[in-house]
Amino acid sequence: MLNPNNDCDHARNMQFDKNLIAQLLMLRAHADDPNKRTEKGFTYNINYTTGLYSSMSSAFEGLPNAPFIDFNISSPIDGLAHTHYSGLFPIFSPADITAMAAIYNTGYMSKPTAFSSILLTNAGTTYMLKIENVDMFKNWASSIKGNYNILNDIASLYPLGAQYSISTNEKSINQLLQQNKTGLRLYRGNKDANDWYRLGLDKNNNVSIDPCNK
Repeated sequence: MLNPNNDCDHARNMQFDKNLIAQLLMLRAHADDPNKRTEKGFTYNINYTTGLYSSMSSAFEGLPNAPFIDFNISSPIDGLAHTHYSGLFPIFSPADITAMAAIYNTGYMSKPTAFSSILLTNAGTTYMLKIENVDMFKNWASSIKGNYNILNDIASLYPLGAQYSISTNEKSINQLLQQNKTGLRLYRGNKDANDWYRLGLDKNNNVSIDPCNK
């Protein structure tokens, strides 16, 4: 059974939720298609009795060549998943990160300890963001309320984007998350979203990798 309150357990046991994996593989096919120039995604909720994903929304799709997707969230959710097409960040963008704060600030985050954001990109990468320190996340979300573009300015100080290597982007995002005290943790998954690694920074400021599926 998936324990949504245990971050690595959450990532590791996603592979047993066939409905979720099927939806993620649908997004993977969309992200991998070079002719698809739209973002696509869905939202989901967790059944806290079974620990599995009890409901998933229909897929939402953005406009061509527009790096944005409107999920039309009208009730609390436990997470969302979306894609990036070719030329966009091969990792979470600043807007993706602040979207989690906006969801919390507007009262649409069902349970912060269980919430996750999943990303599948045209670069073949798969990532997930989880809230590791709830109090720190709440303080950060409150501090940027009404000024969600601030992270774009801060992110410009880091080597982030499609022009940089995957390893450089992973290091930069981890630095961004930690130095700005977001309370968020980054996870890296394989293309099938059934093998996950908890990422962080070691004492030398290099990316640390802790396998969840051990």
